[in-house]
Amino acid sequence: MEKKSNSGLLVGILIGIIIMLVVCIGLFATGTVSFKEIKTDVENGKNNEKMGDESNNELSENEAIAILKEKYDVARKVFDLGMISYCGEYVKEENSSKIINDSLYMKSATYSSFSELSEYLEKYMTKDLLNSTPNYNDSISKSYYEEGGNLYCNTRNKGSDMNYTNYLENESLFKINQITENSITATITAMYSDVSEEEKNSKTINIIMIKSADNWLINSYEDVTKN
Repeated sequence: MEKKSNSGLLVGILIGIIIMLVVCIGLFATGTVSFKEIKTDVENGKNNEKMGDESNNELSENEAIAILKEKYDVARKVFDLGMISYCGEYVKEENSSKIINDSLYMKSATYSSFSELSEYLEKYMTKDLLNSTPNYNDSISKSYYEEGGNLYCNTRNKGSDMNYTNYLENESLFKINQITENSITATITAMYSDVSEEEKNSKTINIIMIKSADNWLINSYEDVTKN
């Protein structure tokens, strides 16, 4: 009896397989299902997965604005500084300055060398942009002076507008124009107050940032207000 039961089960399985083969052959024969459609579905799945990975590499607008604010806060000190060279904070002790070639040089309290200063700025801007700024690419020869492990910076005024003395970040507008995997294009309407902090003024800055070694750097800085 057991042998007969097993034979019946085997026959049932074979009949099921035959029925499935007949159905599949019928679907392919009538064009209801084709190998091309199956292949396309697989390829579409791969493409969608690839597109998802690429989109994940792009920043959100809020993330881009946060990066823009951080980088601009340093760049503006280089481009808007009233003195001829960026130096961080100055030492406030007496006799900490030097007269060199009839120019006043103040000792930096932030940096001990020009290379240290450059290393800091290159976290925010590209070397090309830095070297395009007045009196930076000639480094030690005119704008900076090193002595005894200290950095001295030329403080000759370059004619900055006193109407743009105090930066007001909370009142400034940051607009992201375009975000790609490796670049951010933005426009800043930067608000400033004058030296009396009574009158407010704005300037428009166009900025392009590029991604370099997982860090975002300002590569183009255009003060439209001056044009």
